[in-house]
Amino acid sequence: MASRDRRFARNIGTRRHVAAFAVWSALAFLLWMAHPASAADTNWSGVQALSSDYTVNAGDRLIIAPGTRIQVAARAECPTGTADNETLPDCWEIIVRGELLADDPTGGAIVFSSNGTPSDWGGIAIRDGGKATLRGVTIRDAKVGVLADDAHGTAESPNVNIAFSSFDNNQYHAIWASGESHSAIANNLLRDHPAQLDGSVIKIYTSGDASTVVKNNLIFDNQEAGITVQDCSPSIVNNTFIGGEYGLFLKGSTALPDVRNNIFSEYTFFGIGCDAGFLGNPDPIVEFNNVHSTAATSKPIGFGDDYWQPCGLDCPTTESNPSACGAFTGGANISTGGAGLFVDAAQHDYMLPVGSPSVDAGDPNLQYTDASWVVGNGNENRNDQGAYGGPGASPRAGAAVPLLSAAAAALSLGAIGRRLRTRRMSARSPGAGSTGRWRALFSFRQTA
Repeated sequence: MASRDRRFARNIGTRRHVAAFAVWSALAFLLWMAHPASAADTNWSGVQALSSDYTVNAGDRLIIAPGTRIQVAARAECPTGTADNETLPDCWEIIVRGELLADDPTGGAIVFSSNGTPSDWGGIAIRDGGKATLRGVTIRDAKVGVLADDAHGTAESPNVNIAFSSFDNNQYHAIWASGESHSAIANNLLRDHPAQLDGSVIKIYTSGDASTVVKNNLIFDNQEAGITVQDCSPSIVNNTFIGGEYGLFLKGSTALPDVRNNIFSEYTFFGIGCDAGFLGNPDPIVEFNNVHSTAATSKPIGFGDDYWQPCGLDCPTTESNPSACGAFTGGANISTGGAGLFVDAAQHDYMLPVGSPSVDAGDPNLQYTDASWVVGNGNENRNDQGAYGGPGASPRAGAAVPLLSAAAAALSLGAIGRRLRTRRMSARSPGAGSTGRWRALFSFRQTA
């Protein structure tokens, strides 16, 4: 009897092992299907020093581990100074015709940079159907941080995905979407880019049916335009633009972007500007934005140095009355700034406090409903303008990446979370279980 029981027990144990093996085999197969291993996979970790172009060929994949530092050497032929040279023919680049996967959940710990003088390397170029996922990376001191040139993909499945990343001091553009490239650019921090001829932090000049979505980004302390759109129709939604000569600049006869729920603040000339080629266009969609600056030379919208010409946008003005464009209220846009717009602009904390004019001022359509973590700040469903509004907003954007000034870098995500919690929950009595929900919400890694 005992022997039969032992045999039964062994059979049960064997069946359990077989069942467990089957389950793990199935899981392993699913993971392989999601990210199949390849003989052409290359893995980088630690410090990678490059002294020539590095190419990821079609069919190959480069996987970069969290914490990796990529340092690119200078090349003597790489142009220096402020020459308007965006083609990067003589600067070392990382060229992606296959797939680049750099995903660091801690935020900003994968770093691409020069190993010497800033702006002496080309950047990352995704070309000819290449794919790139860049999440939680830092890209600095390049000619063009990321160039998406005929990267292809589809609107539903873009080949270039850039999120929760930081860009600073890239000479010509932080990101340049060109040709037939479908790109998604979300929840990034882009700052400290210098003035260049035709310079902008993000340049979008795509063709064909290419689509570019730019949402929930913080774009500040740059010298020229935040975004330039040339002869294409990207979606620019729920971003915060601070400073620079322009927030958004429209070029060419077919530049018709969808621009809504953004904050354009403290620009030198125009929140939204355009060139002569754009004049006479049908109106682009420019709705539910807050466009405001206290600079003496500023106007919400305008053409070149002649700010009385309103780019064809809905702004009541005449050539004989250039100051009339000071109040930009067409298309449910507002022009309201002041000390209460952000939590603490001096410390680069661009979240919205209770009572900010941009709270509940975005598009009321349900597709723009605020993310569930934005609570206690007015109507929880109505879109808040700026980078922290809309369904794609995240408290990680800008807060978990230590790229700010020395004072602002000391503000950890936990500190921002505590301050936000105090401000918003004091305006609204929390219900049962709220404490645990808030604690879970702000349990991201804190930065030193």
